[in-house]
Amino acid sequence: MRQVPEREQRKTTVVYDGLCHLCSGSVAWIARRADDRVRFVPVQSGEGADALKVAGLDALDPASFLVVTNGRPLQKSAAVTAVLDIVGGAWKPAALLLGLLPRSIADKVYDWIAAHRYKWFGKRDTCFVPRRGREPDQLPLRSDR
Repeated sequence: MRQVPEREQRKTTVVYDGLCHLCSGSVAWIARRADDRVRFVPVQSGEGADALKVAGLDALDPASFLVVTNGRPLQKSAAVTAVLDIVGGAWKPAALLLGLLPRSIADKVYDWIAAHRYKWFGKRDTCFVPRRGREPDQLPLRSDR
């Protein structure tokens, strides 16, 4: 197993559904604003599928994207709040406001949107991989997905 450099351990990792237009659009939006503080891993990669399994999510039908920050896995509204906080700027107050909502209510809204994401926003034929420079910032995609 390769040793992960300390600077990589401090990064926040977002595991997302690379086939979902809403998810990939959100990842592109985050990537434009969060520079190298965040790394992105599609669930369609081996690393992404393994991360979801460890968090108790179905890698073949993820009900949430996963944010791992400071070694803590976050899902649903907690993951959204963490990402908005990382993006910062005017989005930091939005993160604070979202954090004031009862988690059960915020998660129900998240679940409702997630359940309809393909119907409302569509599904890609290929996995979206954000790029910084010329190289993708995650492992190659698995061919069995």
